[in-house]
Amino acid sequence: MKTQIESFTELMLKFPLSHHSKQSKTCTLNYLLEHNSLPIDLKDYVCDYCKKRTIATKHVEIDVYPEFLIIVLCREIGRAKTVNTAVEFQLEELCFPTVSNIQEQSAVVDLSYNLIGTVN
Repeated sequence: MKTQIESFTELMLKFPLSHHSKQSKTCTLNYLLEHNSLPIDLKDYVCDYCKKRTIATKHVEIDVYPEFLIIVLCREIGRAKTVNTAVEFQLEELCFPTVSNIQEQSAVVDLSYNLIGTVN
């Protein structure tokens, strides 16, 4: 198992396939966060140790969030096609669970964001 730690300032959230149809739907920001945290199967992964092609599973977990966070909703799904799903989110004190907080079952104390701006 390989663990890679990366710092970040933005989260690019993709919509599940069920939201790719023309029907207008609604979801929450937490729903998109959960969807984008699901394990991803990598079918043609090259192992760093043995250099062989293999099947792997990628897990994304966030232990520490940045001071300023940019959330990007990836609405493009092909040429001239976009996802029209409305996304509900809090304007103030938006909180995210972290892996360590979930494992310890403790409350998130100082991890909240206030919305500063949106771009459509």
